[in-house]
Amino acid sequence: MISIDAVIFDYGFTISSEHYFNVPHPRIFRWHELIQESVFGDERVSRAWMKGEISLHDIARVIQEKTGEEHTSILAYLRDGCRNLKENRAVVKFAKQLRMNRVPIGLVTANFDVFNEVIVPEHRYSELFDVIINSCDYGVIDKRVLWPIAFKRLGSHIDYENTLLIEDGEKEPQQFRDAGGNANQYVDEAIFTEEIMRYKIANNRVQWTP
Repeated sequence: MISIDAVIFDYGFTISSEHYFNVPHPRIFRWHELIQESVFGDERVSRAWMKGEISLHDIARVIQEKTGEEHTSILAYLRDGCRNLKENRAVVKFAKQLRMNRVPIGLVTANFDVFNEVIVPEHRYSELFDVIINSCDYGVIDKRVLWPIAFKRLGSHIDYENTLLIEDGEKEPQQFRDAGGNANQYVDEAIFTEEIMRYKIANNRVQWTP
């Protein structure tokens, strides 16, 4: 049995699997395709945005240049398309259980300024998580740099060996394990619901049987 003193959550495809900007602009044809091509399909743009080198205003200007639509109108629809993102309920429920039992929890994400400006306040994540670390605030995407920042803010005794990471994909969970930590790779709600049955929350910590 492993004793866990803190839990770190990822956001994209872990807390939520919804795509950003899901409210199409009524005057822009192929809204979703345009965003995919101009932003997420262009690694230079998406990486610069995640590193805080450009902002949502710059993204709106990129779309403005391609469509001729008014900048403020584009910006409003970009923001609206991030307000009601559906959450993965099992993950959020687990985070709330940890919070209620005073287990330190953090959110570490490679993300954009719109996450801070819209998503965090809309879902009141500042009230749920003790620490929120977003790559755009630190100029670095590598979570091996970001996780230790969260550790320090969660407590002087927090480090890889007594922390659990909840994150999708294979890369980051394996990096976390390689550094001496514990990781649960989020796949989907059904699998995660079964897996959290192995976690017992008591005395401000989590007891985990891998």
